[in-house]
Amino acid sequence: MSSNKEISKIVNQLREKGERVTLLAFLREAQSQGLLLSVDDIAELAWTTEQSEILVPPPLVRKTISSFIARKTYQKVLDPWDRFGGLIRLAKPDSERHSILYNAANQEMFSTIDGNAEIETIVGNPLETLDKYDDQWDLIISCPPFGMKREKIMVKIRERVETIVDPMELLILFQACTKLNQKGTALFVVLPRFFESATYLHLSSIGIHPEAIVHFPPGTFGPYTQISTYMVVLRRVDASRLTFIAEIGSEDDIQPVLHNMAAGKEGKTLERGTFIDPNSFSSFKALQLARDIRQLSRRMNLTPVTLTSITKEINLSNDKWEEGFKDLPNTVYLPRFGESDAVARLSDLRLKSDNYMQIVLDSEKANAEYVARFFCAEMGQLIRKYISKGHAFTKISLSSLKECEVYFPSVETQTMMNDAQNEITELRAMLYTIEQQLWNKPNDVEKTMKSLKRINRESGFESWMETLPFPIASILWRYNAESNVRLKKEHLFHFFEAMTQFNTMLLLSGLKSESSLLDSHRDTVFADFKKESLYRSTFGTWIVLGERISKIIRTEMGTQDRRERCLKAFRSGRPDLINFLSSKKTFEVLKRTADFRNRWKGHGGIENEQEAKKRLSVLESELAALRELMIDTYEGYQIICPENGTRKSGIFHMKVYSIMGTRQIFKKISIQSTFMQDSEKLYLYFEGNPEPLELLPFIKFKLGQSPDENACYFYNSVEKSGVRWISYHFDKEAEFIEADAVLGQMLDTLI
Repeated sequence: MSSNKEISKIVNQLREKGERVTLLAFLREAQSQGLLLSVDDIAELAWTTEQSEILVPPPLVRKTISSFIARKTYQKVLDPWDRFGGLIRLAKPDSERHSILYNAANQEMFSTIDGNAEIETIVGNPLETLDKYDDQWDLIISCPPFGMKREKIMVKIRERVETIVDPMELLILFQACTKLNQKGTALFVVLPRFFESATYLHLSSIGIHPEAIVHFPPGTFGPYTQISTYMVVLRRVDASRLTFIAEIGSEDDIQPVLHNMAAGKEGKTLERGTFIDPNSFSSFKALQLARDIRQLSRRMNLTPVTLTSITKEINLSNDKWEEGFKDLPNTVYLPRFGESDAVARLSDLRLKSDNYMQIVLDSEKANAEYVARFFCAEMGQLIRKYISKGHAFTKISLSSLKECEVYFPSVETQTMMNDAQNEITELRAMLYTIEQQLWNKPNDVEKTMKSLKRINRESGFESWMETLPFPIASILWRYNAESNVRLKKEHLFHFFEAMTQFNTMLLLSGLKSESSLLDSHRDTVFADFKKESLYRSTFGTWIVLGERISKIIRTEMGTQDRRERCLKAFRSGRPDLINFLSSKKTFEVLKRTADFRNRWKGHGGIENEQEAKKRLSVLESELAALRELMIDTYEGYQIICPENGTRKSGIFHMKVYSIMGTRQIFKKISIQSTFMQDSEKLYLYFEGNPEPLELLPFIKFKLGQSPDENACYFYNSVEKSGVRWISYHFDKEAEFIEADAVLGQMLDTLI
């Protein structure tokens, strides 16, 4: 492989000449200087030239394909759309290897790559060239350009000539499959639209079926596209045979997935492999949604029923009705795309009527108010995404809605839930009225307080604390238990500072877990930072880093394909925690509290009791604002610390501590994971996800000799004698200094 320095030198020489730095111009100049280029060099060149298409599949895809084809010897191998030998070179050199190159320019570029002289080439349009081939191939392997223009081909199927119209890359796939020998294999990298194409439907008519499908997550082909991609393995197999499907998101997944594929067995997780009916497959995301729905239904203790079993009719809008639908009783109007609310009244439609479907319910089996709320809640949103094939902006079809399953309690329970919700709504209205009274009649504050006390309610603050991770919940417990005003104020300052560090640590951990995310945004996140900038942990530093990362995350979450990559980075199935962590409002609260601390501690003068009460009131208002933003944010999430684990059939069965709530006696829970976690590290675990998110080592959990000595520490600074750690809840050892090579190495590699 040539050095980056040599490549950059040639690029700069071309620019100095005023030439447009195209790939062909670069290759000609490199050849004239005697520079030998490898396939890996070509992959890197896409970043320095004006080449926009995918020149060579990314390393993860090539390593997956290389591992797959290494299991067998192939005599005759063909790439029907090659450019640089990126895939054909993966076949063993003693194979007879052929590549079709689209034009003379491609042939010229192909010839400049070191080692390509051993590969036979032919120049021409692949559709026309393939049609002339009489050869029968053992292996056909290719990653044609994505999004080529639509073409048509005429094919003879069972004595009948049919026309197939599809993007050119899919027609190449079809034509290539007709050239397979009886035991041959075709391996193509495709976009999700392949599974809805005419090509996919017609493959079975020539006896070709998907033996396996491997999903590569969004971002694998970044920066060219953030869309999911698939490797499909096509062969002449029994049409009734189920198809193996799995996901490869990192190099660690390759061997376990291929082992399960070769053995014809399911993995312990969906990602490690399962079997599906290829005729009903829509997307890997839909399979994940189906799994999440099953897990949530078990947690809710509900069994499925088909939607049609509780409905009288389901209708699309009709122009013969002024409002698009006939106004019928016990009816729900469900949006056909996106996440807009379902409603139980025709007058409540917020979109045009043709964007809804009308579900007329059987009153003995379902209540419209309940069903509308169900489709707005977590389970209902998952089902809506599932029946839209995993894409929030794909319209739900009438047929998919009729076939879907829902999870409802009895109609009596539905009615009770509606009553409970109405009580909540009424309480909310009462509180709003009292709030208005408070601010409209300030001199009647005593009367307002009496109105508040008359509301029959239990304080939810303590319950809320128990839903939070222990590192921050423990600080709130100290605040809530304290009666001294000044100490309560100090505990709140500790809480907000710890909360800022904790939130930013979670954001940075998620960003770092997806290397392409961090690599592409490293300069933005750490602009003006040096390695030494993080040698001291400050409120301001964590806010700056948190705001920068949160802006990136909001952008990523703003588009469907990037959103999936972001959810995967945080090992999450729901966006609520990510949305809270990256919210502008969250950091507005944290910035205000940092400003209060700077003003009051740095320039505040002597603080008397009355001033302390005022300041405590200000901080408590910010706490209320933060609490409002994060109600139920950690539902389904836990911070975990591994105790031990065993490996069985490739899956690790772990016993872990759940580091949640205010109590120092931590629950032990059992989880299944695709990897063995380190007992000296903390992880963010989303229920049911077999791959917890490893947290960066800015927080340390120490298990004491007794439960009351269990403690969490926050990273404070790097001193000459070691790393300084402080605890905001543990008085017996509020801080300590120790050597910490792990944290030091992380700081060295982060910036």
